[in-house]
Amino acid sequence: MNTTLTRRFFDTCQTAKHLLNCLPPLPPWMTPRQIKVIDTLHQLQQTQDIVRISDIANEMGGTLPSITRMISELEKHDVLSRRPSDTDKRVHYLSLTTYGEALYEQYVDLFHAQVAKCFEEIDEQDMLTAIDVIERAKELLEENL
Repeated sequence: MNTTLTRRFFDTCQTAKHLLNCLPPLPPWMTPRQIKVIDTLHQLQQTQDIVRISDIANEMGGTLPSITRMISELEKHDVLSRRPSDTDKRVHYLSLTTYGEALYEQYVDLFHAQVAKCFEEIDEQDMLTAIDVIERAKELLEENL
């Protein structure tokens, strides 16, 4: 691989980072990472009877303290509810509130439906290849730098 191509790759990654500017404006107290927590909780609720903070941390690859802080902030704004386990008070079960489901609908479901429509002219295989290349590049850099 030549350095001209690696420079172009990193320039393109920088451009891709600007795609995040296309996200819809969030409430003033909310961050994009909290939307990811809402999305992750929603997805886990589809496949699990109970969702713990550690489930979200594992799924997102985040630390328990940072996910717990985000959970506390989301709970403060009535996005989710947290209840302690009957058998272990250190464990809390989470669920989205009606407001949390509305945020999921607006900032995840509808947004991705709009993006999918915008991307209709991009071949699915090209999109999958782009995703694979970015994920593989991340792995290689983490392993070797």
